[in-house]
Amino acid sequence: MHGSYRGIIIAVTGLALLSGGVWYGLDQQALYREEADQRHADYTRRAADQIQRTCAATATAQKPNCIKEAVSEYRLKYRDNQREYDDLVAQKTSALWTSLMGIAALIGMFLSAVGVALVYTTFSEAKKTNRIAMRESARATRRAISSGVETNHALEIAERNAEAATAQVAVAQDTAKRQLRAYLTTADLIVAQERAPDGSVMRYRIAVKWQNTGQTPAINVCVDGDIITFDAPPDWSDPRFGVILEPEKQVLIGPGNNIFLRRSIAISEITPLRKVYLISVVEYNDTFLDTPRRRTELCTEILFVPNPSGGPQTPFTITTEQDGLMNGMDEGCLKPPTT
Repeated sequence: MHGSYRGIIIAVTGLALLSGGVWYGLDQQALYREEADQRHADYTRRAADQIQRTCAATATAQKPNCIKEAVSEYRLKYRDNQREYDDLVAQKTSALWTSLMGIAALIGMFLSAVGVALVYTTFSEAKKTNRIAMRESARATRRAISSGVETNHALEIAERNAEAATAQVAVAQDTAKRQLRAYLTTADLIVAQERAPDGSVMRYRIAVKWQNTGQTPAINVCVDGDIITFDAPPDWSDPRFGVILEPEKQVLIGPGNNIFLRRSIAISEITPLRKVYLISVVEYNDTFLDTPRRRTELCTEILFVPNPSGGPQTPFTITTEQDGLMNGMDEGCLKPPTT
């Protein structure tokens, strides 16, 4: 922008100098013409005075001829004198304009040199500007690349943090579910005697107390079981261990509440060598969505130890012992849920 202003200033200065030179030349030319006219007029007055002085002493009869001859001679000299003054004016004018043209040529050469210098300066400044722009562009590119690398690194860190946070949330949710979910476990095993009118034992009634030890309700609860006997060591593949649950008998058990399974065995079915097992299965859902069906299995051996001194009123001493493979919860069960 500064270069363009300098060019305008120089152009205006050159135009002013050119106009001044033309004005000076015209003014000097007018002065030359005015000087020539003034000298020509002076010559005319001197010639008239000379004619008067020349013919003054002449006789009166000869004056007309004298004046006529002097006037003719004056006219010849007048034309010669006028041509001389015109030639002198032309020479001065030509010399003047030649000088002015030389000066104008010198000024033009100077302005051309200045213009070349300005063009060179402009190109140099443009080159410097381009170099500065290229350096700034390179710096900007390096900064952009560095910023992009840092951004990618930050994004990777953010992704890892997000994945870690998601994993922590998943762990926290799983932990919360484990802490709050329903758990149905055996809280007690109750054995009662059913007696005949004479007081002798006819039957033993056995009840399993299932309790929700969790903090949320157990829903869709199914429970069943049975008492089975073996005269030999138990066969865990025996179909009697496959308790059949009835899906239509589903209930809800709140936290801390209980549900009982009651079964009985006649005294006639008990012998010292016979093994008696109580088996029970409970299946349920917790209140959390997208969780599997839950299952708990129980297998307890009921030991009837003969009591020789008890008589018909107390023929056996009863103890219980968990036995076999059919004791577990969820994934630890012998069999998967069936309801």
